[in-house]
Formats: sequence, C-alpha cells, structure tokens
Amino acid sequence: MNSKKFYALLFSAIMVIGIASPFMFAAPASAQTQKVTPTIKITLLTPGANPERRQHALLITNNLNDLGMQAQRVLVPFSPDAYSRALDPAAADIGKTYDQGGFDVLFVGYAMSPDPNPYALFDSSQFPPSGQNYYLWNDSTNDALCQAIIHETNATARKALLWQWQEYAYQQIPDITLFSTKEVVAFAPTLDWKPFSLYHYPAWPGVEQWNYTSGTATSVTIAQTGPAGPAGQGLSVYHSTSYYDLTVSGCIYGELAGYDIFTRATDWSMIPLMAYSNYSVSPRWLNFTIKPNIYFQNGEVLDGRDFVATLRAQLTPAWGAATESYVQGILGTDAMGYGNKSMWYAGETGTNGSGMALNYNNVFVHLPADYAYVLSDIGGATVYPASILVNSSTYNWAGSAFIQPNAASLKGFAYTSFNTGGTGAYGYYSKTNGSLVHSVGPVGAGPYQWVGYDSTTYTCHLTKFTNYFNTANLTAAGVYKINNYYVRYIEALAPAITALQAGDVQVLDSQYSLPGSLSLLAPAWSNYTAYNAFGLQEMGFNMRHPVFGTGVDTPLGQEYPAMAAAAAAHVRRAIEYMIPKDQIIKTLLNGYGAFGVTTAVLPPMAGGVFDTSITIRNVTAADAKTRAELELRAAGYDIVPVVTPGFFETYGLLLSVVELAVIVVIAGFYFYKPRKA
Repeated sequence: MNSKKFYALLFSAIMVIGIASPFMFAAPASAQTQKVTPTIKITLLTPGANPERRQHALLITNNLNDLGMQAQRVLVPFSPDAYSRALDPAAADIGKTYDQGGFDVLFVGYAMSPDPNPYALFDSSQFPPSGQNYYLWNDSTNDALCQAIIHETNATARKALLWQWQEYAYQQIPDITLFSTKEVVAFAPTLDWKPFSLYHYPAWPGVEQWNYTSGTATSVTIAQTGPAGPAGQGLSVYHSTSYYDLTVSGCIYGELAGYDIFTRATDWSMIPLMAYSNYSVSPRWLNFTIKPNIYFQNGEVLDGRDFVATLRAQLTPAWGAATESYVQGILGTDAMGYGNKSMWYAGETGTNGSGMALNYNNVFVHLPADYAYVLSDIGGATVYPASILVNSSTYNWAGSAFIQPNAASLKGFAYTSFNTGGTGAYGYYSKTNGSLVHSVGPVGAGPYQWVGYDSTTYTCHLTKFTNYFNTANLTAAGVYKINNYYVRYIEALAPAITALQAGDVQVLDSQYSLPGSLSLLAPAWSNYTAYNAFGLQEMGFNMRHPVFGTGVDTPLGQEYPAMAAAAAAHVRRAIEYMIPKDQIIKTLLNGYGAFGVTTAVLPPMAGGVFDTSITIRNVTAADAKTRAELELRAAGYDIVPVVTPGFFETYGLLLSVVELAVIVVIAGFYFYKPRKA
C-alpha cells in the first residue's frame, strides 16, 4: 500500500472516530426537567442518628428538586451541629439561614407528652434559648389560641380550642408533621416483653420495671442510635432536650418518665410518687406533703426546699434552662407578685408560708392564673438537690430562710460534672455540715445512679441506687432486679443487630426504625413489641427565612410587602405537597405509622383531641406536583421547563474542534519526509 492510500484510510478512520466521539463521551442529562424561577435554594438539615430519617429526608430532597427547587440534604450529628444551628443557637445566630450559620429546614423527632399543649412549642414567648419554639413562629392568632388552651380548665372547651389550633396551624404550616410513630423495640428473648409495651413515654426505658424471665443475669445494655451523656447534650433534664440523654437521665431522677413528686400511671394520669396521696390541686394551686426518708444519691434528704429551689432555678436566667420561658408562663414573674414567690415550703420567710409552722416537707404552689396542666407540669417537675443549686455555706439550713438559687454559680451549670457526667467539677456546700463536697456527676433521687462513661465503647453506666425510697414496693411487685444498666451508642442498624445477636446488648432502642427490618430479627436471639407512641417525625421551617419564613424575598412579597407572609405560606404548602407521606409510611415504615397533621396533637392522645375532620393535603404524585406549582405561582414564582439543547447546539463546537485536529494530524503525516542517516 502506498503512503497516499494509507493516509487516506487513516484520515477516514479518524474522521469516523471524531464524529462518533460526542456519543462516546456524552455529558449526563440534567436531573431536572423544570426549574423554579427566581431560584428557591433550600438546605434540609438532617440529624443522622435515625436511619429512617436519612431515607425520608433524601426522598423529600429529590422530590423538591423534581419540582424545580435547588434542594440539598446535609447530614449532621445532633451535637454540636443541629443544636448550634437550630435547637440551641447562640443569640447572634437565632433566625439565620443555613448559609449564614443557622438553618433553613430541620428534620427532627419528638417524644411528646400525653397532654396536648402547643404553647410549649409554638407560642412566641418560647423562642430559644429559654424556650423550645425552635422554628420562631410569631403569629398573634396562634399565640391567642396557645394561651387560651393552657388556661382553659374545662376539658370540653379545651378540646374545641385544640381543634381550632390544629386547623389554623395546618393552614399556616410552620412545620410539617410527616407521621406519628408506631414504634418497635427489639430485645433479648430472655427479657419480659410486658414493660416494653407499657412504659415508653417520653424516655421509655423504665429500667426498674425490666426483668429477666430466665437465667440469673442482673445487667442489661441498651443500644441507641444517638449519643448520651458526655457525648450528648448533657445529663441535666433542664439543659438537654435530647431524647438520647433522657434514656440515661430519666432513670437517675425518677421512675418511668423522669418524674419525681408526681408521676404517670400506665393510663397516663398523674399520681403521687414521692408525695402522700392527701394532696390538693386546683387550676390555681397545688399543695402536697413529701414523704419522709427520701434520699438523693449523694446521701442528702429530699424535702420541699429542693422542690422550691428547682422551680426557682428554672426562673433564674443565669441557669440557662430550656424550660425557663415555659415555667415563667405558668408561675409568672416577680414583677407580677409571683415568680420566685409563687411557691414555698411551710414556714419559709419572705413568702406566703412565713406564718405557717416550719415544715420542710409541706409545699405550696399558687399560680397567678388558671392552668390546665398543674399536676403534670408542676407536680411532675424533676427535683435537684437545693444544696447544689443554692451553693452557699451562709444559707441557714436548719432555719426557715428564703431559699434562693445562686445565680453566679448557676451560670456555668451546663459545663459542670452534674451535666457532663464527670468531665468537670462542681463544688457545693452540704446541707448538713457546711463542708465543701465535689460532685462527680448528676445527682437525683431515682432508682439508678450515675457511675461513669466509657469513651472507648461510647457507653454510659448506671447502677441500682441502694437507698432508693421505693425499693420495697418495686421488690414486692417482683421487679427492680437490674443492678447494672448500660446505654451504648451504636449509630447504624446492622452492627446494633449484630450486637443483639451476639448478646453484647439486650435491647435495641425504637429509633433504629425496626419496622422495615423485622425480617433481620430471629426468634432464637430476639423478640420485639410494637406500640402507638406519643412520638412523631417532622420537618420544621425557619420562620425567619426570607422566602418560606417571612416571605420578604418572594416575588409577591417584594412587589406587595403586605402579602409577604401569605406568599411564604404558599411556598411552605408547595413543599408539603411534594412530601409523599403515604409512601414513607408504607415503604420506609412498613406501615408502622399514621399520617401527620400537626405536631402538638397526636392520635393516641386521650379525649378525642385529635381533629380527624381536617382536610388533609394527600393527593397522587402527579396532582401533588400540579398543586405545588399552583402554590408557587401564587407566591409569584414561575415554573419553566429546562430546555434540552439540540445535537448541534450540544456538540457542534466539539465536532469542529475534532475535525480541525484530524486535518492538522493528517497534514502532518502527509507532508512529513523522513531523512536518511
């Protein structure tokens, strides 16, 4: 073959490759077929402890992108990220968007009280850090309903108010309740199943009720998806709102739900635990007598001074309690003549009890207004030792002095060993002799006391409190046989199931989302029980976000500022339409859940307070997208198709470059003349 024929064939081959190369190396097609304009950018903050949450957050993210938004899911740990951005932000970061260091949308779960009470989560007086209105909803109609609910003591009238609130909240949609949960707990088959089906609110491990049906084991380890104690938010129930911390602290401070003076019966009614049964309660007061010989785990006797000091500490801003605003809403402030002086022990100077005979165990709480949940919210308060809260050797422990928490020492309380579990120091004066004693962890009067934390295995260790006042009653009932209780952090489901099978743990927490993985459990080494929980999963909006919070940056809001809030509500409803709640329940939850409506009121709550008459926004996927688009257009947005460029628009330049390169190469071969040596 002569050189010219060879070059002609080479030229033809390279031309074919050049023409085919765009097909061989084609760029991927765009994931979106339409886009929202102006652009709506949204970051979905997703604490990764719950495996099912990671899945439904991803599904929702994809659906929002399909609608045409620019959505991204960001997986974060609860501590510090979810807390620093949304749940417990610094004052300067409250209300900031994700890009500014705050949050846009937060995925989170709640273990709710059996008492329906939207005030705690949605009233504008409850903004963080002193309250739990994390989404910063500021709405006068909502506030009026929330406050009317907590002050209405007639159950029928309160139900009517709750129905009004649900309907209003579902229209305004400050958060989207995805579903209420039917939870599943897995455990070793040698453990009695009955306590797991009964005691699950809000920190379901009532370990004093657990019991092995065979064998001689007296230790139990529970695995959970989130860290607790030193690795969590903390062990003080007034400073941690984490479910995972409650798994530990609930056993330290009281039975069942972490309550002390009054607790929940299995029908969720309030009954006395540390108090005598001859208490008196009304919408305006609660008077009770604490039983004698109840001891804290540091050896001190619990009496009315401890109860009074704990309530007053919550009203002390320096303490930084997450319940400060809530308790202030119940007890009032000193400016009203209430607040710190609304509760007292008999004989306490400077209070309404000053004329009574001195009796540290007689306690009185009088409120400035009727309150619907006196027994649960006041009587059920967890009690801390007054000696730690007052922290003063000058207090007259043997007298009737006014007991006031020490604001200076309370200021750093969240960083002391009481909250951190031994990674700090907290010095306080003993009530008995005034000598300085150092605490090495939390101090309660519950059935289990703190031992320590193993940072290698991420395990908190508690042991039976040998001087627990209710020991005789529990023993007579055939329970309280667990001597050592361990809480281990194992984030992923697979290793948790492996640990259960191997006998390294005996219980798997409900947050492992077991309904979709029951086939992985075998009767030889596991059992499980399911129950309708007072729990839910939701996504909450930053109500100060300029698009879906205030609406000031929506097209409608910019053109007509008076319509900004309405525009933001349209965007929030558009987002809800794109959430396939039925699909999440049927596929991810394996049917173990109920369609979500509002966060504060759930189907299991007694008295028919859940409003079944609400018209739920539940439509087919195609209709949902159409309705979401209508909501966005109502806020001034356009929905435009993503135009797919034609062949020559996409590859014309590439073809030209390839062909030019081919010509240059061929020309070089054709004119090249080798030289002889």
